[in-house]
Amino acid sequence: MKRLTIQEFPRTDILWNKVNEIIDYINKKENNNPESLYAIKNIETGEIIFNARGGAYQNKEAAISKCLELGQETHKLVEYKLSEEQL
Repeated sequence: MKRLTIQEFPRTDILWNKVNEIIDYINKKENNNPESLYAIKNIETGEIIFNARGGAYQNKEAAISKCLELGQETHKLVEYKLSEEQL
């Protein structure tokens, strides 16, 4: 039995594109783990401040925004790097 190429059977082009789209989507979902998490530390008291839900910030910009809101003279951004085992 002869194997068909894409040129011989052009309708597979659509099928291959859809399969590749699904694979890209799955790969994107699997690699959605952050490499770093952020929290805010009160310099004066040493208190660590997390987001409103009680977790660390995944978005660095949101953590910086909150740090500026609290006052950058008394607060600083703390970054926690995650290892592969933690992901």
